[in-house]
Amino acid sequence: MSEEESQEAIRIRVSNRKRKRRVDDNPDNDAEFNRLLKQHEKTIDEAEKIKEERKATRKTIAEAKKAKKHRREAVVEHADTCDICNSDGELILCETCPRAFHLGCAELIELPEGEWFCATCEEEGKDVHEDPDDSDKKNNVTCTICKEGKNLLNCESCVNSYHAYCLNPPLKEIPAEGEWNCPKCLLPDPGKKAEKILSWRYLEIKYPDPIAKDEKPKDSEEATEEQQDAQILKPSKKMPPRREKEFFIKWNGMSYWHCTWVSELMMDKYFPQLLRMCWKKFDPDIPPEVDDGSNEDVQKGETEGKEKEDDPHNLEENFYRYGIKPEWMQDNMIIW
Repeated sequence: MSEEESQEAIRIRVSNRKRKRRVDDNPDNDAEFNRLLKQHEKTIDEAEKIKEERKATRKTIAEAKKAKKHRREAVVEHADTCDICNSDGELILCETCPRAFHLGCAELIELPEGEWFCATCEEEGKDVHEDPDDSDKKNNVTCTICKEGKNLLNCESCVNSYHAYCLNPPLKEIPAEGEWNCPKCLLPDPGKKAEKILSWRYLEIKYPDPIAKDEKPKDSEEATEEQQDAQILKPSKKMPPRREKEFFIKWNGMSYWHCTWVSELMMDKYFPQLLRMCWKKFDPDIPPEVDDGSNEDVQKGETEGKEKEDDPHNLEENFYRYGIKPEWMQDNMIIW
């Protein structure tokens, strides 16, 4: 036997399964991907088209409403007597005309909340409500507080504009664009109804310090991001303190122990009729005098020359001096 014949034959196993082709080897995959991409882009284009059509429809409807109804005109001064009985007293004021009415003469049982329109204006179709889908909304070009322009924050929900340093408290950071709403729009509902205004006073609000020299860009130099933020967050000059009004409120269905001070902003938003009635009773420029015999600076709200009495609960300072009588604070019922 030869040497070649003595060698053992090499065995090779051939599998019956075909080798799977990798996905990358398929030439049809690129074409399928491109087809799906074009289909997705077409779907997005159709959705955008429908969105634009709806927006145009809402705008057309809003313009038709405005053309049909009278626009609200600013009422400079209201009547001092009731339009029905020609008598004075506590009157509610129409938002769109100078007329004023007693509750009973207007066939109302209680003071309406929010804006109120007389029967004549309702019949004439006068409308003060802006369409929420009105895309032509433009913000004011001056600050609601100081009435000056430049470096304003525009509210996304209304036309009001503010300086960051005119807010109370002032902002320390610049909000993201398109995500800021003014204090009036963010003011929460108190969840209870104001019954009457007992008194009002001034609060002194201080402004932040003006922008420093090192926070301003030098001549012929471009302002850095920090310097740009400082120009928005701080006033350019020293600003004297401003005064804001707040009101001492008796809440409906609650005792005098629960009377609290609320801002003019809350009164203007949730209780405008009560606020207007207040200015028929009080001088809108000079706060009412207190009843405890003390010497109060009505401009600053500071009290001097009042002898201290034994008053552990500060009833004199917190209640009596603003027109609340001691007997109103007494409990008339004891529950065992």
